[in-house]
Amino acid sequence: IISKYDIDYIYLGQLEQASAGPTGMRKFEQLADPDVNILREVFRTQQPTGVPGTIIYEVVQEPGRSISSLVGAPVANSGIPGISITPIPTPTATPMPTPPTDDPELKALLDVVAQDPSNRDNRFKLVDWYRQHNFPLDAARELETLVQQDPQNIALRHMLGDAYQQGGQPDKALKAWEDARDVDVNNPAGHNKVGIAYLDRKRMDDAIREFQATVQADPHFVEAYFHMGEAYQLKGDAQNAIAAFQKVIDNAPPTGAEGWIEAARQRLTEVR
Repeated sequence: IISKYDIDYIYLGQLEQASAGPTGMRKFEQLADPDVNILREVFRTQQPTGVPGTIIYEVVQEPGRSISSLVGAPVANSGIPGISITPIPTPTATPMPTPPTDDPELKALLDVVAQDPSNRDNRFKLVDWYRQHNFPLDAARELETLVQQDPQNIALRHMLGDAYQQGGQPDKALKAWEDARDVDVNNPAGHNKVGIAYLDRKRMDDAIREFQATVQADPHFVEAYFHMGEAYQLKGDAQNAIAAFQKVIDNAPPTGAEGWIEAARQRLTEVR
């Protein structure tokens, strides 16, 4: 496929990773193994634990080697000479795990919430239990109730989107983040969150629009400038990418943005 379509880069955002699953992602890890040297990882976003970030691989071009020659049998060390990637079995779809009904801590939390459904603190504790024990869709169900109780709370809607994303429901995740943005169109964090989601879904123009709205609301929101530069870079627009990465440096606050400044400088070197 790499040879047939003359592929130079492979982009794996949250949507692609969710579709491929852990076993599907291992194929790319195999291709990027130094002993195989078909792909080389050139970019990876820094994300919170448990939230997949964007990964970009470059197809390695070696003098005298044609990618089209890298054809082999499905099992390594047999068949046509060349690089053979051992196939990974396609996993059987399994339902999302359900919380243990006999867990005493969970049972106590459920009982407390049932006794007073309007108590937000108790429901938050239940959400935290689900998140800590990796039951994101159960956390999302409780967050839906909290959002209904406090519809203007942008942070709640962001948490809801994160839970759906972790639970493998990217469409619902995007809807929650878009709803958060629309609650307060002057909130820069709301636009930035949606922009990142669009970027992961390769909707570059939509992402750029959201990042522009972010910095319009807050010129010192340098993360948005950085992601804007990423979007322009992926579009092949070097001039605007350079301008966006430079704005990270020019608009950064005195403290707290050192990581973004360093990342922007690295990107400027790459693009130039």
